[in-house]
Amino acid sequence: MELERLDFSIEKLGEAHFPSPMKGTRFVEDGDRVVFHSHPEKIKAYLEKGQDPPALELAGPRELLFFDPSRVRCGIVTCGGLCPGLNDVIRAIVLCFHYHYGISPIYGFRYG
Repeated sequence: MELERLDFSIEKLGEAHFPSPMKGTRFVEDGDRVVFHSHPEKIKAYLEKGQDPPALELAGPRELLFFDPSRVRCGIVTCGGLCPGLNDVIRAIVLCFHYHYGISPIYGFRYG
């Protein structure tokens, strides 16, 4: 399958109106992209054909949010067997939501 035929756009929930509570960070714009290929010769081939290389939306904090962080409640559910490193991922999510966005409480659901 050719990458230039794939749609890498991400559907938005709606307009973001709530200012992010994160301070002292570099915010990411919705139009920011990261190129899919890491090899310069592949990128060059697209440019020589007059095409934009395939690119994905850049992840990161946005200056305006769709949800009001003061009203958000968060729950984390995991399903399946053991997954090495999953506890670290859950911990990072909890710490980020609590300390960066002020979300509390954050729920965990036992037994999926």
